[in-house]
Amino acid sequence: EIAAQVARHTGLALRTRTVIAPGVMSERQTHVGADLGWRLAMFAYTAPVRDRLARLVLELGNIVADRAIIDGPDFARNVAAGVVAGIGGQPTSPTPEPQVTFGEIGRFPVPQVVTVTAETLQVRKWAETDQPIVARWPAGTQFWARGWVIGEAVEGNPVWWITGDGVDEDRSWRVWSGGTDLAGLARSPALG
Repeated sequence: EIAAQVARHTGLALRTRTVIAPGVMSERQTHVGADLGWRLAMFAYTAPVRDRLARLVLELGNIVADRAIIDGPDFARNVAAGVVAGIGGQPTSPTPEPQVTFGEIGRFPVPQVVTVTAETLQVRKWAETDQPIVARWPAGTQFWARGWVIGEAVEGNPVWWITGDGVDEDRSWRVWSGGTDLAGLARSPALG
């Protein structure tokens, strides 16, 4: 239904598997995952927020044959309207940003192993960038996180890991979550 609604809202032709022509076809019909797995790597871009959204891959037309439609005014808006109509809802105004409380702490039921993905992460005593640096961890460093805390937002992300496995004397250092493989995993209830 989503592909049909996108076709209806954009003017792109709706394809079927037996028709070789430009148009709109759902990802299930194209079978691109079977032979072009690199396309699925697009999901990596949304990995940090995957717990807050449904990710959709929809091929939209042929860049040559459908250029007039794709380059037309409001194409992206029309695609979005088609997706919303296909899901069964109506477009609404954006929801306001959630309010977070500085210093709010969350604990994992089980400590998590976290890997540094940024070139270097500065480890601090508290979750603020003006606090003393206690260590610098290069990409690939793994550490235990027993929870998270809302601290100073770095690149719009206020979530910092609290280090430690809960077994020995934990130092409870703070490591910004945005430079790790689990960025977006921990959120306070206010964050969604």
